[in-house]
Amino acid sequence: MNKKFTLLFSVFCVILIAGAQEYWAPKQKKLIDCGWAQAIGVERLHANIEMIEAHTPFHGVSIRLHGRDAKGVKFAANYGFSPEPDAGRGVEVERWEYDFFKEDVALLKATKFKKFTDNFIWVNSRAGNIDWFNDDQWGKVCNNFGILARVAKETGLKGIIFDAEWYRKSKPVFGTLTPGKTYEETAAKARQRGREGGKAMFDAYPDMKLFFIFGFAWKEGMRNTPECSNLMIPFLNGVYDVVPPTVTIIEGHEYHGYSAATEADFVNLRFDVKSDILQKMVDPANIKKYRAQTEFATALYLDPYMNDKIGDSTFMKHLRPHFEKAPKLTVLRRNLVRAMAVSDEYVWVWSECAKWFPKIIPHPGCRLMWEDLKPGAGRTIESACDPLTYAKAEVASGRAKNIASDPTMSADFIRPNRPRYYDFWKSGTKGSCVKAEKAGHDGKDALLITGSNSLFTLAQTYNVKGDQLYYVRARIKKVNNKSGQYCLMVAYVDNLKRAAMGRTTVTARFGEPDADGWQIAEMAVIVPENMAKMHVRICGNWMFENDQIIADMMEVYKIDDGHALPFKR
Repeated sequence: MNKKFTLLFSVFCVILIAGAQEYWAPKQKKLIDCGWAQAIGVERLHANIEMIEAHTPFHGVSIRLHGRDAKGVKFAANYGFSPEPDAGRGVEVERWEYDFFKEDVALLKATKFKKFTDNFIWVNSRAGNIDWFNDDQWGKVCNNFGILARVAKETGLKGIIFDAEWYRKSKPVFGTLTPGKTYEETAAKARQRGREGGKAMFDAYPDMKLFFIFGFAWKEGMRNTPECSNLMIPFLNGVYDVVPPTVTIIEGHEYHGYSAATEADFVNLRFDVKSDILQKMVDPANIKKYRAQTEFATALYLDPYMNDKIGDSTFMKHLRPHFEKAPKLTVLRRNLVRAMAVSDEYVWVWSECAKWFPKIIPHPGCRLMWEDLKPGAGRTIESACDPLTYAKAEVASGRAKNIASDPTMSADFIRPNRPRYYDFWKSGTKGSCVKAEKAGHDGKDALLITGSNSLFTLAQTYNVKGDQLYYVRARIKKVNNKSGQYCLMVAYVDNLKRAAMGRTTVTARFGEPDADGWQIAEMAVIVPENMAKMHVRICGNWMFENDQIIADMMEVYKIDDGHALPFKR
């Protein structure tokens, strides 16, 4: 028994040791376009996909699906509760068949998406002539949503984006009681319809993403009295009643996302979705599922940032004070970075007055080009969504120069454990640091660090300003290493000479060794507002006495100055 116990204990310890270093990486954040410029039929999207992707700074789009009925008449499928307005088909919801969409299905399967990795079918509730208590009508609605989910699954799309807002000449589906029925009766029926609609979609696409432009957050101001808001609340609880564990439901929190203008605004949006709404609008029976399967995807409305002629909208009143202090593109990038930080996987944008790509006019209101309205707009968005890829391209082009002090380590040490121009670990720390002549990755000098018994840092400091973009890179080579762990770090000091704590500090791991044993850590950082100094550090910890690494000097590149001027290639 003792031998068996010893063997089992040893195996258990090995599992613990092996698993301890399997750290995870967060999801890549992605930007989805949902505005008028994406009101493109599948036929034109397929025919122009290379051109559209080349000009559009997004990771995915909302796709408008079309079908062809039994008489061969083409119709838009983005009206989920009635035929397309003004199409001469009446107002009563029609029952679709999957074969109605065979043309668009074939084109979507044949479309070679490269940049657009995360695409959704767009559907809304416009012109909905629906009675909550009419089983025949809701049978058709559920059938149709099930077909949309099946199309999404079979064509490789992520799922469905649903916009519950009603527009002019439309009946507010989620804001209308059936005559003669009480709120309590209608709410119970709305929850039933949520279960029925959810089941139809989830049966067709069991691991779909169901993206609500606004779900529980539609009338979040009524969160303490949800019965006074709208029927979306019981309807969504019905959806959660039947959601399988493989489905992800996404909350878009549209309206307040458009007016978010400060870091606190964006943090509050996430708090709404992850805590406050959960406690006050979600049925307690669904809270576990809501917590496990609900993602937050905040919204931005591009027009206030890009169109100088936009009226004095509610959103402009929130954003204008920031536009008065910085260029609009600077504020856009700042808020996109904040949106990416608080969202789980997706950020989505709405826009109305312009388009990204030439030739096609997707909507009568989108004849202008965003790049004509705000030169550099596309690069602004790209640098916010994927700053590392953007910054590396700028460095590779030769447009950015390394501003690190003594990057070749040619200067002398000025005291033990401290090379000139670099701060190093505190006095009293065991271990050694000596110059390693010609040991760098490019044959120049480097450092040999041995046996630090506590956290050490090799650091330089730079004067910075908010919104500036920097690319930082460092290399190490493990000569003898059994325990030591190492990373690259960027930290800040603000305008009041205070160390900026918490989320402003960023670290990056060193990657896998190349053929010569060098491991690279790199990052791109956009300096937060009100920061005055930036510390760039190579950090190490947990070294055994005989552990050794060669540390090459860091590289620091200033990529841009916060978009004070339009970009020029």
